Amino acid sequence: MNTRTSHYVKPDWTVDLFTPGEAPPLAIVVAHPDDEVVGVGAQLRRWPHAHIVHVTDGAPHNSNDAWRAGFVTGEEYASARQRESISALTFAGIGISQLHSLGFTDQETPLHLVSITESLVDKFLELQPQFVITHPYEGGHPDHDSTAFAVHAARDILLREQGVAPVILEATSYFNRSGIMATSEFLPRARSSVKTLVLSADEIEFKQRLFARFKSQQNFLQYFSIRVERLRAAPSYDFTKRPHSGPLYYEQFQRGTTGEGWSKQAAAAARRLHQDSISVEVIMPALVSSVFRH
Repeated sequence: MNTRTSHYVKPDWTVDLFTPGEAPPLAIVVAHPDDEVVGVGAQLRRWPHAHIVHVTDGAPHNSNDAWRAGFVTGEEYASARQRESISALTFAGIGISQLHSLGFTDQETPLHLVSITESLVDKFLELQPQFVITHPYEGGHPDHDSTAFAVHAARDILLREQGVAPVILEATSYFNRSGIMATSEFLPRARSSVKTLVLSADEIEFKQRLFARFKSQQNFLQYFSIRVERLRAAPSYDFTKRPHSGPLYYEQFQRGTTGEGWSKQAAAAARRLHQDSISVEVIMPALVSSVFRH
């Protein structure tokens, strides 16, 4: 375990990711197949060497989503979503070897925050990304929030044990605004600078063609803009608190948990991750306090 004091300086993502030429090592870590296309689909041609990490297979344990999409079983639905993702990403120039699935079940991620975090630590050590793009913590979907937690927790572990870690960026997902799903923008936060990318006609057509490959998701994808994409550096979060006042978007539906239930799972996971980080070489500073200031 590395006990060196880190003097890590964050690179400038607004320049590094958008300067012509080969982009720096990048991982896009999202909850479900298609989330990467919703968030940064039009940018994927800029980043042909990016690695895409799907935390879940996109199929809940109950088969309601599968039935609505015309499938008999959740397994068939998960397989279809994987095929759709491969079709879209290869069309964008990203090789199949750059697609990674952690294989967790849709809507069950709050129960597996420690395992997801540990998997991402291993994946980041393998891929060595300089930047990671993921979800904001906004209460849109519990899997989005779980993915955000795990990315932040994995980053903290690497920063403490290795002295260096990827910079976390965020793409838009969705959140609740007076009972309506707000998309293609971020839940406003103080001191948060957003890079807005207005898409050209060519980029709009490209994103439309990406969306078209997700045939099982057409009813949902219609709610997302194909004219603009937004990115920002991840702000600091307190995962023990709800991301905003009032009902969270997923609390309006059966998504397996509530905001309070999710935060309790996050608190328990942070305690577990802190305990597991103690070794005979060094007692690391409390991961709990680190994770929960993000």
